[in-house]
Amino acid sequence: MRTIIFTAAILLTACGQNSSEKKKDSDTTRTVTDTTIPPVVPGHAGIVPGAAKVNAKLTEAFGGKWHVITDKESGWMPDVFDYFVVPERKKDPDFPYIAHGDYDCDGKTDVAALVTDSLHKENKIVYILNEGKTFSWWKEDVLGAAIKNLPKSEVVGFEDAQKEKKVQMKCDGVEVAWFETSSYVIYRKGSGFDNVWTGD
Repeated sequence: MRTIIFTAAILLTACGQNSSEKKKDSDTTRTVTDTTIPPVVPGHAGIVPGAAKVNAKLTEAFGGKWHVITDKESGWMPDVFDYFVVPERKKDPDFPYIAHGDYDCDGKTDVAALVTDSLHKENKIVYILNEGKTFSWWKEDVLGAAIKNLPKSEVVGFEDAQKEKKVQMKCDGVEVAWFETSSYVIYRKGSGFDNVWTGD
């Protein structure tokens, strides 16, 4: 009888260990499944391809004060980024921070870039003109904006709520847009830049 009880005890202990190991394996599998990280969408929290060249020019001219905004610094909400930025980035990998065009009417390609200072307090558009020898700054803070090149054309916008404004751009312009809010086009005017509002 003792032998039977002893054998039964050993079998129950062994079964308990197997059950415990299975539960442990099951828990481990569940934990791994629960913490699996979804694939990262290309471009999220990243740096656009053209940023290295622009940052090199900015460092050469201004030390470490300015750099091209990154996805993380821009503060895009993930759903807005996916809807507004990702489709455009498939066409232009530098969207929404760098645009290329002839912005000073000299027939050469220039760069416009959304940049932030080292303290992330100022967000500006800088024009890198004359093959990187000249820098021109747009006057307003553009936090949360997207920029893209607008080939030279006539732009119809407005000066105020009731007055239409038409501008015939002599060279390319930069369209500045905020998601579902406002937009304007910056264009060359004399030796500087001006803008026309195109949406509010």
